[in-house]
Amino acid sequence: MGAGVILCVPVTNQLIELLGWRETYRVLGLILCALAVIVFVLPWRKLQADTTPQSEVGRFLGGRKDGHLRAALQTKTFWLLFMIMFITAAAMYLVGPQLVAYLVSVGFDSTVASLAFSINGFLTVFGIAGTGWLANHFGMKRVATVSYAMTITAFILLACLSVTPVMVLLVLAILPLGLSQGARGPIVSVLVSRTFSGYGLGAIYGAMTMGVGLGGMSGAWLSGVFYDVTGGYILSYSVSVFCALLGVGLFWLIRESSNE
Repeated sequence: MGAGVILCVPVTNQLIELLGWRETYRVLGLILCALAVIVFVLPWRKLQADTTPQSEVGRFLGGRKDGHLRAALQTKTFWLLFMIMFITAAAMYLVGPQLVAYLVSVGFDSTVASLAFSINGFLTVFGIAGTGWLANHFGMKRVATVSYAMTITAFILLACLSVTPVMVLLVLAILPLGLSQGARGPIVSVLVSRTFSGYGLGAIYGAMTMGVGLGGMSGAWLSGVFYDVTGGYILSYSVSVFCALLGVGLFWLIRESSNE
């Protein structure tokens, strides 16, 4: 995701300058269609490993592939993880889509604002890569808590830019924001694989990640609504901090080896 942001932002900018935004949309759409075809023709049957049920849900269903998702939907852990992904995505998308516009509105040059957005995406690579290692050594809940603390700190510092728009404060905000963005994803993936291992894991994880899309959609929409109502961005930052606090609270409700 982070590497994609680094590549996508400058490429899209160049395409807009060369072709205009309408043609750029068409080009990006064609690229997505081409990628979809590639994914469709991959030899998934050969790539799929022969797994056996290992979790409580898997043992309950035996070797049946059907019904595993249905059983997962009846567990508390599934819905806790779903809500974590939903709430966290909402928190990030309350801020992310309007970050460049916000920085410009508080007085930063558009080039500086775009660069800050790109650096944020670049740092995401290291945040995601490092989270797995840190979680194995220090515990998933502790690492998740630290990542949320970094996110909340970044939101508060970004909000402070509306009062004191200085470069030092921007740097101090972008560093924790980029390093913590996406950091919860690897932790959730590990918890899902441990809790729902066996047949149907892909369907379960796919259903769970719907929370990311729904949360991102809700966050982006609300950020626009909040701006239209208030004429500013502070309400979006306030709600994003609340969502992040709620997310870390939900993490601590999960028993890491639980299959409830």
